[in-house]
Amino acid sequence: ATEEEMRAALDEKKWDVILADYKLPTFSGMGALKVAGGRDKQIPFILVSGTVGESAAVECVKAGADDYIIKDSLMFLGIAVQHAMDDARLRRERTAMEKAFMDSANEWNTTFNSINDAVCLIDKNRTIKRCNYVMAKMFGRSQEDRISENCCNLIHGTTESIKNCPVARSLKSRKREIEELQLDDKWVSVTADPVFGSDNEITSFVHIVRDITERKKAEEKTRQLATIAEQRVEGVAVADLEGNLQFVNHAWTAMHGYESPGDLLGKNLSIFHTEKQLNTQVFPFNEEVEREEKKPVKYRTNERTEQHSRQR
Repeated sequence: ATEEEMRAALDEKKWDVILADYKLPTFSGMGALKVAGGRDKQIPFILVSGTVGESAAVECVKAGADDYIIKDSLMFLGIAVQHAMDDARLRRERTAMEKAFMDSANEWNTTFNSINDAVCLIDKNRTIKRCNYVMAKMFGRSQEDRISENCCNLIHGTTESIKNCPVARSLKSRKREIEELQLDDKWVSVTADPVFGSDNEITSFVHIVRDITERKKAEEKTRQLATIAEQRVEGVAVADLEGNLQFVNHAWTAMHGYESPGDLLGKNLSIFHTEKQLNTQVFPFNEEVEREEKKPVKYRTNERTEQHSRQR
């Protein structure tokens, strides 16, 4: 066979094994080995020769041949073919497993770095073993620079655990612990989830730092608005679109004969309306909110028909 014929044969179909004579009139066994390796390294390749010496045989194996057989020992060819095919199958399985492992590792790494929260894995001594991109960015260094750093130093600039440290609490409680902290001009929620080994002992922690600054600002604004509403002499109530009360001030509470705003929270506005009022005022109002893309809508009435403020 020539080199061109061999290439054509390899293109034609998938072969289980390749047998090649070390010396060919127009082609060589080593040349065939090179062609086979360039096409599919998973196909077992066995050289057969009547003249190859031991040193040449070793060179063939180093070049990629699975085995070599002396023509005087062709009775062992079947065994050599079976061994080569078994080895090739094991190589394919190992390659497939390695690829699956790498794909899984890459997928996990991509997912880990796609999480919007800062996440790191730390040991019981608070030493960072791995952190995601957001964690590194939040504290101003590369992911590699964060490895082996103490999380207390990273987050708080201290060498010891802070008061109410969620990791220290989780070490004792053996469950998730959360703490909200103010770091300079930011508010963060710090979570520690214990990781258990096969002996059910804690080996490490998943440490999550979530920026809750905007939520804290919204809560502060809500408190300010609640204070303003509470100081008004008019009755003010806030309900969701289902009519369940979320907030009432003392004026609104007294207007309806209750002692505490807490007595009204969660109650539905329907108990304060007649069926006619529900059909002519409340339900049309809800429809108006829906038409306005569910934006907060506020309306007021006089003391006889109550005063309401509604929001989604």
